[in-house]
Amino acid sequence: MPAEPASVLFPVPGYRLQRRLGAWLLAGAALLLLASGGWSLWRVASAVDPQLQRLARTIERLRLNELGAEPGVFQATLAGEELQNLVGLGELVPFCLTVRNIHGLAVDQRCLGTAGAHPGGVESLLRATAGEEVGALLPLVRYPGTRVGELALAPHWPAQSALLWQHWWQTLVSAAGVLAVAALAYLAARRALKPTGAMMATLQRLEAGDLSARMPPAGPRELQRIGAQFNRMADRLQDTVGAQRQLADRLLSVREEERRHLARELHDELGQSLTSMRAEVAIVDEVARESVPALLPSADALTRTCEGMVTAVRHIVQQLRPPGLETFGLKASLEQLVDSWRRRDTGRCGYSLQIDGDFDRWDDTLSVSVFRLVQEGLTNAVRHGQATRIAVVLSERADGLHLQVQDNGPLAQPPSLPDSGGQGLLGMRERVQALGGTLALEVADPHGLRLRIHLPVHEGHHAAPADH
Repeated sequence: MPAEPASVLFPVPGYRLQRRLGAWLLAGAALLLLASGGWSLWRVASAVDPQLQRLARTIERLRLNELGAEPGVFQATLAGEELQNLVGLGELVPFCLTVRNIHGLAVDQRCLGTAGAHPGGVESLLRATAGEEVGALLPLVRYPGTRVGELALAPHWPAQSALLWQHWWQTLVSAAGVLAVAALAYLAARRALKPTGAMMATLQRLEAGDLSARMPPAGPRELQRIGAQFNRMADRLQDTVGAQRQLADRLLSVREEERRHLARELHDELGQSLTSMRAEVAIVDEVARESVPALLPSADALTRTCEGMVTAVRHIVQQLRPPGLETFGLKASLEQLVDSWRRRDTGRCGYSLQIDGDFDRWDDTLSVSVFRLVQEGLTNAVRHGQATRIAVVLSERADGLHLQVQDNGPLAQPPSLPDSGGQGLLGMRERVQALGGTLALEVADPHGLRLRIHLPVHEGHHAAPADH
């Protein structure tokens, strides 16, 4: 029997390339969105302080921090209206300013520049990223150079937040574009890979033993070429396996025919000779008792030898050919086999036999094989299973013959079938393989061994039985 496929013993999780591709595309778009958003946040936050420093240097170069001359310069008050010349810079670079007098008291505060709409959380995040200690200080002077206060420059957080929000919107639009392209790629890949479902189903059928499974001619050219190459390989495999099965079936038929011929020769030729010998030994024994008592020990020895030879020949004939199979049919032979095991165990083990179907119309090769499989299954259960109950079920279904031999022994793990050598299960596996069937060993519930055999039945097996 071929080894059980790995997917049968250990089911493999389903894998769909379309889903995996879609998941990767979504994950890529999400990572792109997060990376772009983080980069935009870092770029805006890291540019706040350098921007204010450049603004301060520009104000100094343009001398926009110098106020006009007034009489009584030492008594004059400081007014924020004199700084209207900074409004133009605020239109270019948004910022906030605080005007402090010579005593450090704020006399005016304003923010220059336009602040766009943005969520409140954006400003908080930007402040936390840039830090609150950003800004620049400039002296405020009056002609002819008297320091009268200072000008504090600070970020215009609402305007900067609006700028960040604008960058994020651009990132969202870019991500949406990437998602649209990814969706188109996913749809194209899904359409191209749609035939893979049928291809996987074909592979599973072939793995299960259906050698007629073929790849459908669908999908892109690459998949069609793969499918065509697979179909050619499957054709060769089917032809090879078919030829091997025919050869194995023929060898099995020849072997059973030779056994049947040898059993007949032993029964007819050697049996008749032994019968004649027993008759002659009986005459010798009678003459020895009447006339030559000294020959009695030899006559008794010859009698025992003849009886032993008859028993040995009968046993060999039974091993070569199931008794009564040709005369009474498979069903009666199986009933007699199970009944003989029942009598032999004298009540220690219970046996049950269930047969569903007309099995007497099968050819000799299949009938003998089924009998041998049941015989070996019972032997294995009794000798190795330590069972107290053995059930044999034989049924014929649309897909062929099904045989099950189950015991309630203490076995907790199915035995492994050897690759070579040995008897018993190995012989059963070879016979099942020769008939193109499958053999499986399972642990019964709650313990014990369940032997399941499936044999395909074709028209040749339903031929009329040979004359006998």
